[in-house]
This record gives sequence, structure tokens and C-alpha cells, in this order.
Amino acid sequence: MQTRMEQWGIVAKLVETMRSDNSWAGETHIQKTMFFLKNVLKVPTLYDFVLYMHGPYSFELHDDLVAMRVNGIVGLRPQTFYGARFELGQFGPRAISRSKDAVARYEKHIQFMSEHIGCKDIRTLERYSTALHVKTLVPTADDTTIKDEIMRLKPHIPAGPALQAVKAVAQIEQEAVAAGLITLP
Repeated sequence: MQTRMEQWGIVAKLVETMRSDNSWAGETHIQKTMFFLKNVLKVPTLYDFVLYMHGPYSFELHDDLVAMRVNGIVGLRPQTFYGARFELGQFGPRAISRSKDAVARYEKHIQFMSEHIGCKDIRTLERYSTALHVKTLVPTADDTTIKDEIMRLKPHIPAGPALQAVKAVAQIEQEAVAAGLITLP
């Protein structure tokens, strides 16, 4: 398990990577990408996630983002009409450097998830992360069962997009296997 400072270094590296990949890097993007890092790539985190309004959400991660802002590790840049984007703060590079072993151990994981999740829109992030949430809770469930559970949990998500999310999560897992980041049972 990571220490709090190592976790902050990993989150700072995630913000830096997402921004360099042209991700919006808002809180929802960071939340969902961290959820995928934990549950697909098995990056150990201090964050517990619960199903919330737009999919899995970690109140601990939210609190850490606030604390990281207060400490100058990350900052928020307001955007006209669209809310704010996270960016590295004045002390972000130092946080990454102080956690260099943990960051180096998971840098490929962070890059992979930034590329696969970080640039999705909010609706897609909700569908994908909810699909992964259900799959994590019931690992033996088939695609139809996962789709049906997504629709039960999130009635505004129609069958087609729910099933597409299930298949997209499976594709991300397969690409992670091909990249040598995980092995599937």
C-alpha cells in the first residue's frame, strides 16, 4: 500500500500525464481514471470508491485533491462555460520527485489509463466506470448480466450504450494484458 505522500505523487503524475494527453483533467476524469488504475491495473491506492451520481467516486480522493490544492501540488484552472481543469501546481514536480519510486513503478500504468480513459467525455466515463464497478462486484457475471445491472443502477443509460461499455471495459483489459501490465485469470 502507498503512503499518503506516495499517493499524492501518483495523483500529481496522473494530472500531469492527463494534461499532456489533452485530457480535460477535471475531477470526474481524475476520479474515473484512478478507479480504473485501481481496479483494472491493480495499482494499490488508499482510495475506496462507492457508486455515486456519475459512477464510482472516492471521497478520500476528493479530499486529497483539496489538500493537494492547499499545498500547491495541483491547481485548478477555470475554463469558460465548462468548469475547471486540474494542472500541476508550483510544488507538483517536487511531489512527483519525492515519490519517484512509486511513480516510476506505475508510470506505464498511468500513461496507459490516461490514454484509454482520460480523454473520454463525462457520459462515457460514467458508463465505463459503472460497467467496471459491476464487473468488480460480480467478476463471474456475463455481459448481459452486467448490462442489466448497469441499467438497474443507472436507469438513464440505455441497453445499447450499457452493453457497449461492458465490451469497452473488456477491450481495455485485453489491451492491458497485451501491454504486459496485467494478467487475467
